[in-house]
Amino acid sequence: MVDDDPNELTLVHGLLQHLAPSLRFQGLPPSTHLLTQLCQHPEHHPTALLLDLHMPGLMGLDFLRILRSAPAGHALPVVVLTASDDPTDLHAAQMAGATAVHQKPASPDAYKALLAHLLAQLTSHHPASH
Repeated sequence: MVDDDPNELTLVHGLLQHLAPSLRFQGLPPSTHLLTQLCQHPEHHPTALLLDLHMPGLMGLDFLRILRSAPAGHALPVVVLTASDDPTDLHAAQMAGATAVHQKPASPDAYKALLAHLLAQLTSHHPASH
């Protein structure tokens, strides 16, 4: 997850640990180093990337556009999460190449439900190998 808010990263990490204890979670602030790693090293891609839309410095839309412009960044599922309810922001994220765009839920229970839904979608598209 890429988010500038450490409280958000902690919340999502805790919720995901509860939902999928074996899932490896990494929460990071936006950085050009991280973006470079994602663009140049697809072998190290996460299963999916949760990306905050509004961050100081490297904004989520800029991060997403740069990621999608790199050949290695095309296949990575990117779910944009935003506190914004502005339809222009949501549309801009879709146009930049977001796999999905969701408003950040206001309560931990609603956030947990959203994450459970996203996990179910990911596992249906990428079943575990046996």
